[in-house]
Amino acid sequence: MTSTANDQLLNLDAIELVECMVDEMQEIRKWSFVSYSHPPPLQSRYNPNAAETLAIARALDLRGELGLPFWDSVLLSLFGEDGVDARGLLVEAQRHQELRGKEFWLTAEELRSGALRSVVAGAGEHVGICSEVLLSSGHVRHVPLLDFHCPSPSNLGLVRQVCERILTKRVAILQSGESFHAYGLCLLTAEDLTELLHRALLFSPIVDRAYVAHQLIEKRCVLRVTNSSEKPLVPRVVQVTC
Repeated sequence: MTSTANDQLLNLDAIELVECMVDEMQEIRKWSFVSYSHPPPLQSRYNPNAAETLAIARALDLRGELGLPFWDSVLLSLFGEDGVDARGLLVEAQRHQELRGKEFWLTAEELRSGALRSVVAGAGEHVGICSEVLLSSGHVRHVPLLDFHCPSPSNLGLVRQVCERILTKRVAILQSGESFHAYGLCLLTAEDLTELLHRALLFSPIVDRAYVAHQLIEKRCVLRVTNSSEKPLVPRVVQVTC
């Protein structure tokens, strides 16, 4: 792919990128998406015991100091606390938001005509792109999607290097606000996607460990294409690997 083609993707928002991808990957007949709401934060849905409250306080300090994901910080804060009853906190760490069955599909023609932007405008909640696509052949394939957890824009080069290790094809890297998203500009089987996610875990905490775990449970990947009060920045392409 020429540098001109890559340059044309720069500064596109996530929806515009999807519209370009269906033009580029002509074999895609339909693409899946999902509407969802973020679960309430831990502090508003769970009443921790005294020891867990201290662990959460230590976790917040760890997150502030090292920039680690919240749940990684919580679990680390339990190290050396052998007498702590953390069973309730561990249940919360295991909580998974099931999105299967909530997806909707848009055809390539609908995507080219701006249907996704219309859906987003009337959704009233988050809209996420799913990795699953239906090809003209009738086969289901996956567009690889990854979420990172490292401050942007100072770590763009690091994210690019990780993408080059995990994906040998072109990758669009999007600034998502506090970190980055990555869209592989290729199609994978379900088995290949699972292997990619396993390999991505080797790069935690650069790659978001909890994100990968939840995608493995879902057997597909999902990334938001919208903004909200919690995440005000619409993901936008900042680099495309060759």
